[in-house]
Amino acid sequence: MAFPCNQFGKQEPGTDAEILAFARSHGFPDPTHTAGFRMFAKTRVNGPETVPVWSFLKNSEVGKGHEIRWNYAKFLIGANGVPLKKYEAPFDLKKIARDVEDALQALSDVRAEYDSGF
Repeated sequence: MAFPCNQFGKQEPGTDAEILAFARSHGFPDPTHTAGFRMFAKTRVNGPETVPVWSFLKNSEVGKGHEIRWNYAKFLIGANGVPLKKYEAPFDLKKIARDVEDALQALSDVRAEYDSGF
């Protein structure tokens, strides 16, 4: 999911339509035609107008109540909706991929245990 925000170096000054057009022109998936990808309207991630999803993420155990420092912050969310990891820029995409694989494996292990009847 992508949440454009103009709070970081004024990098997203355009309208939602302009931001989407820019993203498409730079190879980002088209959220109207791509399963699993969603670009939301421009949001506020810090301050008194923070949208609820960012309040939830920042106040989670992995967010530790800290403000978002830069617009490339990433959160890995578990299948149960609980944030598992937070990544600040710069981040290692290989580490994120390993963490996603670990989370999927843990989910698979839980399902196998459930299916076996414990």
